[in-house]
Amino acid sequence: MASLSGNKIKDTYQSLIKLTDNGNLTTGAKQMTDGFGNNSPLYISTTQIGIGVTPEATFDLHVYQNAKVGGNLTITGDLTVNGTTTTVGTDTLSVKDPLIVLANNNTSADSVDIGFYGKYAPSGTTLYAGLFRDTGDNKFKIFRDLEVEPTTTVNTSGTGYTVATLVGNLEGNVTGNVTGNADTATALETARTIQVSGDVAGSASFDGTADINISTTIQANSIALGTDTTGNYVATISGTTDEIEVSGSGSETATVTIG
Repeated sequence: MASLSGNKIKDTYQSLIKLTDNGNLTTGAKQMTDGFGNNSPLYISTTQIGIGVTPEATFDLHVYQNAKVGGNLTITGDLTVNGTTTTVGTDTLSVKDPLIVLANNNTSADSVDIGFYGKYAPSGTTLYAGLFRDTGDNKFKIFRDLEVEPTTTVNTSGTGYTVATLVGNLEGNVTGNVTGNADTATALETARTIQVSGDVAGSASFDGTADINISTTIQANSIALGTDTTGNYVATISGTTDEIEVSGSGSETATVTIG
């Protein structure tokens, strides 16, 4: 039979749940066991509970390995995750923070790309698309159809990698080719000279701010009589033998003499 001494049980029944030292609860956590010597994974003290481990000093509840919560879990303090992978298997994710920090450990070598991506599987092939800052050239890029899932970087030479299309309004400077029509344009960055050449020549500078007029000049010897003109003209004057003599005809600048 067990005997009582004050508030302590000196002897134990085999089925009695007790502390391993048969003592009372203290500020130091002790493992719970039974009279058969079967130890449980529960460690308790007056201030802490440990499951599978003696709780560390800074934790009120310390779980050594895997844990599962079947209902809702509300955390009123901060949540710190020290593992390498965090998987959120929820249908709806709502985050109050308006600015999300990514790559917060990228503090020295700048060796990782920064962004986000998603996957899709048209025709049974898993593909990836996303937006990221490329650590190689410090440019932001959007992509699609990449067949290899990104790790810490996006393989821009990977199979299927394609520059994606961005639909929206753009403000600021643009480097590269632009297609489509602009709603408005004030002026050309560099004025252009528009020229007319050939039999008639002239030029004017155009910068897009106003209409232009091109003053032209007919070039010398550019009009062939009969070919480039209409109407009657005398090309050559000739006389009859021993009656009227004509000399100097047959050219545009000739001086014709009749005598």
